[in-house]
Amino acid sequence: MEQVSERDEQALAFRQQGRSFVKIAALLGFESSRGAVMAYRRAALQRSPEEQATLRAEEERRFDAMAKKVRADSALPKADAAKRLARIERLRAMLA
Repeated sequence: MEQVSERDEQALAFRQQGRSFVKIAALLGFESSRGAVMAYRRAALQRSPEEQATLRAEEERRFDAMAKKVRADSALPKADAAKRLARIERLRAMLA
């Protein structure tokens, strides 16, 4: 159990450094980015309500910036943009 907790804490720390969940998964040996998301979430839930609110606000800003970038990319086909925006919304929901 300690090893899982340590990886969860590492996932949170890497995310706070601005790393993507894909990169975190690769660094920590998760099979997919979903494993990194869940590790981050478990670590975040161990924080105080105030810290959790701060973490949520950071993620919201990150997701807003990602969505804005996708919407601004006029070279991106509409179907691809829609898929990326849907992925951002799924992540947003997972971390809400």
